[in-house]
Amino acid sequence: QVVASTPCDPADFAPMEKPMPLSLNDDSSWVTPLHCFVRKNFVEVFTASANDVKIPSKGKRRQTKKHQVGIRCPHCRDLKKNTTEGTSESNGAVIGSVYYPNSIAHIYNATMNLLQRHLQKCPNIPKELLERYSLLKSDDARSATSKKYWIDSARSLGLVDTSEGIRYAPSHATVSTEIDDTTNSFSGEANALSKEGDYARGERGASLPSNFETFDRKDASPLVNGTDIKLSTKYAHFIMQQMQRCVFSDADRLGKRKDFQAGFAGLACRHCFGGYGSGGVFP
Repeated sequence: QVVASTPCDPADFAPMEKPMPLSLNDDSSWVTPLHCFVRKNFVEVFTASANDVKIPSKGKRRQTKKHQVGIRCPHCRDLKKNTTEGTSESNGAVIGSVYYPNSIAHIYNATMNLLQRHLQKCPNIPKELLERYSLLKSDDARSATSKKYWIDSARSLGLVDTSEGIRYAPSHATVSTEIDDTTNSFSGEANALSKEGDYARGERGASLPSNFETFDRKDASPLVNGTDIKLSTKYAHFIMQQMQRCVFSDADRLGKRKDFQAGFAGLACRHCFGGYGSGGVFP
């Protein structure tokens, strides 16, 4: 059973005055450029109205509750008939445009489902956004750390897990929902793909939501010392100087790593460990 992730009085719950984007100004430091773009342009958070509750939702085990938090395509927001998971209009144009994740941890997966089932069928998304999405999608970089960021950033928006789905508690929000377009915009030369394939990623030291837990850096002692150079080549010694110890966590469960046990020893770059694209390796 899912319970509130933080102590929260039901009186704290409220409907949102208007939908909110998932994106935060610090996204570029912790998630891939593709996910930055998706969080800003293709998904928004909202609370279900009385009319939303009436919309049929095939395949859902639980009835949607009034003021329950959902995610949806912002470009389909104003359609007279929006559709939820597994349902569609007669023309199939907006299939899969709305999801109600059971918990904050499922927001990431619900967003991926929206992209797979709805994006290419949506008649309301501007062509230039789809072209930009396709360009960014060509970079298949992934970051285990980013999945944890999706959870913690959602909490910082005031989203709270309850036994009846996600609820919005504005008094629990720790960040502003106003988006700084100059920071997280992906239009124009400053954020375009370069010929070398680099992206504008923001600064590693950017401020984070107060409840975002970074990796433990206490055990950042060097792997080698000055005397070890006698036992290796200068090149190998230099490379090992750039590494530090790390341990496997739930945030690292990607691909073939899914069955690893928490605490499994690994290596990580000591210069950028903990941010987007800087997950550890676990040989």
